[in-house]
Amino acid sequence: RRAETSPLPVSPLLSASAWNGGFGRAVAGGSLVCGVSGRAAQKVAEKMARISRRKQVLCVTHLPQLAAMADTHFSVEKGERGGRTYTEVRRLDREQRRRELARLTGGSHVSQTMLDGAEELLVQAEKFLSLIHISEPTRHAQIS
Repeated sequence: RRAETSPLPVSPLLSASAWNGGFGRAVAGGSLVCGVSGRAAQKVAEKMARISRRKQVLCVTHLPQLAAMADTHFSVEKGERGGRTYTEVRRLDREQRRRELARLTGGSHVSQTMLDGAEELLVQAEKFLSLIHISEPTRHAQIS
């Protein structure tokens, strides 16, 4: 039984110091995407992708624009078996990512149109990431 799903890519809530270079090698933040969607969500995703080239960034989101920008995407599911709660974490391959992005966009019933839209998000993200990808290692993970 699937009790809850939470996507985790790069977090949009980063302190001001993190946006300006931060401290150490990792950046963590909470969720500050209430009321953010469309083009604004895309701009947040692009900013976080740039930060992820210099720092390790982990984000939990339900916004497809943010999730698509991740280098690595995980699915986190909570459920119950035999009266015990469990959490399962799986790394998603590209096709699983496409399906998860479509699910984030449209809910439990995923249509071909939603899958096509998810594919477009992934292609756009890949193009953007290839433009900003310098010699620095990738450090951006998405969990959903």
